[in-house]
Amino acid sequence: MKVTKIFIMALILGAMVMPLMGQPSWTVMPTRYQNSMSIVAKLNVEGELSSDANDLVGIFSGGECRGVAGVALMGGDYYLNITVWSNASADEVLSVKVYDASSGIVYDLKQRLTFVKDAITGSYSEPFVFYTNLSLRKLDAYNFISPNGDGKNDYFIVDDLLTVSDMTLKIYSSNGVEVFVQRSYDNTWNGVDRKGNDLPKGVYYYVFVEADGTTVYKGSITLVK
Repeated sequence: MKVTKIFIMALILGAMVMPLMGQPSWTVMPTRYQNSMSIVAKLNVEGELSSDANDLVGIFSGGECRGVAGVALMGGDYYLNITVWSNASADEVLSVKVYDASSGIVYDLKQRLTFVKDAITGSYSEPFVFYTNLSLRKLDAYNFISPNGDGKNDYFIVDDLLTVSDMTLKIYSSNGVEVFVQRSYDNTWNGVDRKGNDLPKGVYYYVFVEADGTTVYKGSITLVK
């Protein structure tokens, strides 16, 4: 997935919901701000990609709307093009809300974005996806690594790092010994232990856990030498 200069500070599986009568009046005034960034995205509402033009995604800072877009048909598929505005150049934390027109519910995604001036994330071929329920999303992670320096399968790769960006990766040996830990995983584990020593070949097990210790994703990795 191609993601440029945009970072997820926290991803929490649950979403607070609030019923609403009618579409919310989320608006932003670009003339108040000096800087912007852009997002090309899709909206996944409770496991289904939205094709409803009345569905909205709003980006907020301290209750102030900084960007809003509805789902629109473009080139035979449905996307959101969101311009996010700020007077900061970087590091301003933003929250995300979703309005689902079919149910009249506003979802507070508990998803925190960090504003970065002129950032672009997503494309029409590989859009960013907003999820009202991340637990319905399958983690795409490779289960085979051969760290021999040939540039192929040298690292344990997670396709969408944004999904696990605020989680902790833990790697266990086949007998349950924790051998590696990394907060905010960056696709750089290549079969080493905590001290950087090479681990023996074999099957290892990974888990991604929330700050409270809740296991969100887990699977196996075959390490070949």
